[in-house]
Amino acid sequence: MASQRWHCLVPECIHLITLLGKGKMSTSVVNAGLIGYGLAGAVFHAPLIQAEKRLKLAAISTNRALGPDVAGVARVKSVWEIISDPAIDLVVVASQNQLTQVLLWI
Repeated sequence: MASQRWHCLVPECIHLITLLGKGKMSTSVVNAGLIGYGLAGAVFHAPLIQAEKRLKLAAISTNRALGPDVAGVARVKSVWEIISDPAIDLVVVASQNQLTQVLLWI
């Protein structure tokens, strides 16, 4: 699974969850990396990833302290640590618009 990279540009990863629901990936847990833990990352993306049993929030890239709701999730300072990690199957970008535009070109 780690060799496949899922790029999802919509919140809540609707396309990925659709694939999960159709059984295409039902036997695997998808490791997600979250870039950005501001309002969008902390309030929307992290809880939604954690609520889906077939997703595992594996790492968060942020300079902020992580809250207790994401205890046990690895905190990394560089987005490149998430992007280059072969164990991360899905990268959710919840960062400032300027960074998001740069990451979409990768």
